[in-house]
Amino acid sequence: MAALGMRPFLARTIAVSLADGQYFPVFSAGLPAVPTTCDEILSMFCTDNRDGWARLIVAEGIKSAENTRYHTKGNLPIRVSQSLAKPYKPERVDVQFVLNDDLNLEISGRGATRTEEDHARAMITDLCFGLSLEVV
Repeated sequence: MAALGMRPFLARTIAVSLADGQYFPVFSAGLPAVPTTCDEILSMFCTDNRDGWARLIVAEGIKSAENTRYHTKGNLPIRVSQSLAKPYKPERVDVQFVLNDDLNLEISGRGATRTEEDHARAMITDLCFGLSLEVV
């Protein structure tokens, strides 16, 4: 690709599914697919920690003339504390999204009350990319 002057870009938006059915974009479609631009850390809150897990659902958006549909690409269970005071108080969950050199999306996360050993990790390998021609 580099020899032909082509660069990959994200063909679809990468988003996180929220509890209310909405999607929060992490990387927008059209973003150059390089590790320096596709590196994001988000802080979210788990509002239902009764079972000790926050479930992060990552999706890829497909735009049509009528709407945008999202398809689940990965699910990352992140351990959080079950012992927060009642009524259940939200726990902060920090999640990092990094597109590596092989164009795989690496995701890692940890609840604020957990130790480094509780870091959850996942990799999404089948994202949709496009190619753009670099004009010199």
